Amino acid sequence: MDQPRLRKHHKDIIGALTELGGQASIKEIAERAGLDTNGVSQALSSAALSQLIQRANPDQRWQGGDERFRLAETGLTNPQPGDQEQLF
Repeated sequence: MDQPRLRKHHKDIIGALTELGGQASIKEIAERAGLDTNGVSQALSSAALSQLIQRANPDQRWQGGDERFRLAETGLTNPQPGDQEQLF
């Protein structure tokens, strides 16, 4: 199955999450990426990001902007700024 095409804000979210060490809250991602928290929340549930970013704790939901997400296992074991380019 092909990976859905990533839009600029998807790439910004992945970049922000990478810069934040691979795991962060919606609020932290939004602040780092310069995006609205609602937009980040919607993007994180999109098909385009579902294979790249996962909930840090799948059993805890509906935490609003405090819900934490992490980079999915993609071969990036210690993400560094700029590594997100490997995902595209």
